[in-house]
Amino acid sequence: MCFLSFVSSVVIDPGNVPSGFSPDIEEDGSETETSINGFNKKDHHCMWINNCVGFANYKPFVIFIMYAAICCIYSMVIIIMSTLQRDSEIGERRYVKILYVSCRSLTAFLSLIMGSLLVWHIYLLSHNMTTIEYKEGKRAKWLAKKSGQNYRHPFDLGVYKNIISVTLGPLFSILVVLKIDRENHL
Repeated sequence: MCFLSFVSSVVIDPGNVPSGFSPDIEEDGSETETSINGFNKKDHHCMWINNCVGFANYKPFVIFIMYAAICCIYSMVIIIMSTLQRDSEIGERRYVKILYVSCRSLTAFLSLIMGSLLVWHIYLLSHNMTTIEYKEGKRAKWLAKKSGQNYRHPFDLGVYKNIISVTLGPLFSILVVLKIDRENHL
């Protein structure tokens, strides 16, 4: 499933602006960022999948991160348990001890990184934000606080509805990689 979600993240187009969409023209005559980038909801460009993450491939991207984090944690547990069970068998073979320590360190590091990335994207998902909107929201929050107003992210529908808007169904469907029907879910 990890590999399938990775491939889906790579090959699925991140999405584009619907054909009948007319961009908002700002007072200075410039178009909004959405129409310039050609995405209706762009998150970021990920160098690991060599693709932009957007509306259409966000679900497989989050699923890929989830499965990758689970795989890293599982690998770390297996290596630690194997080391504990075979500690007396290893004896004085120094190169085997170095190999075990190296593997434990690498899997612990990868588990920490992938787990942190997963927690970050779950946070963004639960607030219906992209990484770009998060950065813009920090500034908007600061400006609102400076002027004595409260700031609330305009697209936040509540945690449950935010998750449904990405998974396109019940919560269990987040485990399945499906292509988004753009006509019905914009």
